[in-house]
This record gives sequence, C-alpha cells and structure tokens, in this order.
Amino acid sequence: MSDSTMWSIALVVLVIAWLIYGIMKAGYDDDRFRAKGSKVEARILDKKNIGVSGTGNIKYKVVVEFETRNGVVRAQTKRYFTPEDLIKVMRKNTVQLFYLPEDPQQIYLVPQDME
Repeated sequence: MSDSTMWSIALVVLVIAWLIYGIMKAGYDDDRFRAKGSKVEARILDKKNIGVSGTGNIKYKVVVEFETRNGVVRAQTKRYFTPEDLIKVMRKNTVQLFYLPEDPQQIYLVPQDME
C-alpha cells in the first residue's frame, strides 16, 4: 500500500472514532444529568447562532438564568436545536435544563422535554 492510502485509512478511522465518541458522550451526559441533576425551567438571556448542521439543526451559544436553592445562577452552554425545539423555546423564551446541584454552572439543556 502506498503512503497516501495509509493516510486515507488513518483519517477515516479517526473520523469514525470521533463520531462514536460524540454519540457515546451525548448518551453519557444525558444519563448523568438525568440521574444526578435537578430539572428547572430557565429564562434565556442571550442566544447567538454559531453554526448549522447538514440536517437543518442550528447551533446556538445560550446564556440562561435559573433559580436554585442557593439563589439565581447564570450559565452558558452550546447546543444544536431542531426547528421543533426552537418553536418550543421561542414560545416563552425559556428552556428546560438539568443542572448538577454541586456545580450549577454545569447544565444540560433538554428542550425536547418541553410541551
């Protein structure tokens, strides 16, 4: 095999490994936040469009504010929103999220849980 073929194979393996990692991390985050986190409805203070996927989902950097037992917390995260999720979020300018009580800055948005 030539060097270019080996590099192509290595690149394909790396891309596949990265995709598998992303899928597994998303599942792990979902399980961890749902098991250990507290669910609240947060007010969206700011959202900035930072990208799009090939399937029409839009990636936003979102700044939210929500109430915890220790007071009001502001946090920021990045997330892809489907068009259906955006409709739910824009209706009241809020989003459902899970946060870890020991570190409320760690949040996991779950707009699919909204009605």
